[in-house]
Amino acid sequence: MLRVFFAIVLSLVLFTSQAQIPDKPKLIVHVVVEQMRYDYIFSFYSFFGRNGFAKLLREGSFCSQVHIPFAFPQTAPSYASIASGAPPSAHGIIGNSWHNRLYKVREHAITNHSYSCVGCSQAALYQVAPTQFFVSTFTDELKKATQGRARSFSVGLTPLSAILLSGQQSDGVYWLDDMTGAWVTSSFYTNALPSWLQAFNRKKFGDIYLTKEWTTRYPISQYTQTLADDTPFEIGISNKKTFPYNLSKLQNKFSPYTILKQTPFGNTFTKDIALELIEYERLGKGNYTDYITIAFTALGEIGNRFGSMSKEVQDCMIRLDFEIQFLLQYLEREIGKDNFLLIVSSNHGVQTPAPYLEQQNISTGIFRHVESMYILNKYLEVKYGEGTWVEYYFAQQIYLNRDLVSRKNLNLAEVQAEAADFLIQLAGVHTAVTAHAMNTGNFFDEGKRKMALSYNQKRSGDIFIELLPGWSEQITDVVAQHISSYSEVTHVPLFWYGWKVNPRSRISQSYYTTDIIPTLCDILGIPRPNMAYGTPIDGIFSSSQ
Repeated sequence: MLRVFFAIVLSLVLFTSQAQIPDKPKLIVHVVVEQMRYDYIFSFYSFFGRNGFAKLLREGSFCSQVHIPFAFPQTAPSYASIASGAPPSAHGIIGNSWHNRLYKVREHAITNHSYSCVGCSQAALYQVAPTQFFVSTFTDELKKATQGRARSFSVGLTPLSAILLSGQQSDGVYWLDDMTGAWVTSSFYTNALPSWLQAFNRKKFGDIYLTKEWTTRYPISQYTQTLADDTPFEIGISNKKTFPYNLSKLQNKFSPYTILKQTPFGNTFTKDIALELIEYERLGKGNYTDYITIAFTALGEIGNRFGSMSKEVQDCMIRLDFEIQFLLQYLEREIGKDNFLLIVSSNHGVQTPAPYLEQQNISTGIFRHVESMYILNKYLEVKYGEGTWVEYYFAQQIYLNRDLVSRKNLNLAEVQAEAADFLIQLAGVHTAVTAHAMNTGNFFDEGKRKMALSYNQKRSGDIFIELLPGWSEQITDVVAQHISSYSEVTHVPLFWYGWKVNPRSRISQSYYTTDIIPTLCDILGIPRPNMAYGTPIDGIFSSSQ
């Protein structure tokens, strides 16, 4: 009889526990860490505490084989693909910028001069908006499906990250003003900052961070996973390449808060504003699922300046672990573990610096695109006559002068093919694929298929080139690049934690970053963004869902 009694009590407890878990999460928090390579998690794991990344692995679900499905994952298209669940071929954000054939100008992914900055000292400082999207995003579909009752916000240090992770229907999109240290937005979204954000900006927390000194979280002698602190090929911050970094001495007097974007304090400041937003906007407290994206972008800037194998990158990851821990503690206390769903992902990885590969006698090289385009133009002149045949080159895309092709009554596809055949002979070029082939072909080769997913007929160039593994473009403002379809760039970690997530589950099936949004749409029962054709990720949630 006593055994039956305890069985009844246990059943009641389990039933009550399950009944408390809502059918849908009250809040979805999507953290995107810029330029977080997959291997960072395990290279630096011994330095992480128990309640950050380690907790996500221990109590959450980890997808170990997630890749970016397209080639040339620059920052803008990678963010846009996460938000829309679609590749650049569909959403149209093919790069951080691209060549506008009609006006012969460089067009930026978020620039729109019809809008001004709200909260800035100069309204023309950030003239940006999400108007370059060809497709809808998760935010757009969530707002539409709930008749605007669900709330959606986005924060990031840069307007590129905050805007492209959101969409056109967001309730608030905020980024850091380099000049004033205030969190600002675009007149596309609103004509005035909310009162809580105005109050937050008046506290001038950015000034506190500017007085900080960036030193290593642990003794630098323990950072044996990375190269020496004085590695020659690093760019550094204001030409300083070794710890410590005194922010007040290194800041730019014209845009003093830019330095926060180059140090881990930028991530801390991002976490501060995200928690303030969740608190004052009362996210997760209503009857509909709310959504917030948080872009931690400092790691990307640090990687650009110091490289993937630097002690600065290692220390940033260690400090990011503390930000994840703080965020988890807040969400569990204020929202409840069963009420929120946390996703931690990355927009792309980064290549290993070419100078390091050279030191290790690993095949590498620098593709000198200026000289290469000059040689290509001369070749086409010999073939077709004098003229400027190469109109524009950017990020391994070549735009031919189509007006010249037309005036000479040439077949565009044939000129593209001739140029591609020539380019494949140049040092460092692995593959050259024409726009005509993108439009007409079905590719079985994985590299070419990824290139096709990066190609948008309206905006892309006439020829895409893929460099050999280990090769990179001749660029002086970054140590290493991420315009590649190779795994160190495309392989990223993906964590799920909270609402109905199976603890300690590891999903080894192959998925893409464009599968995140279809998964969210699936659990909420709402339509996908209109070009999101990905596959919902299986095995994350308990069967009681």
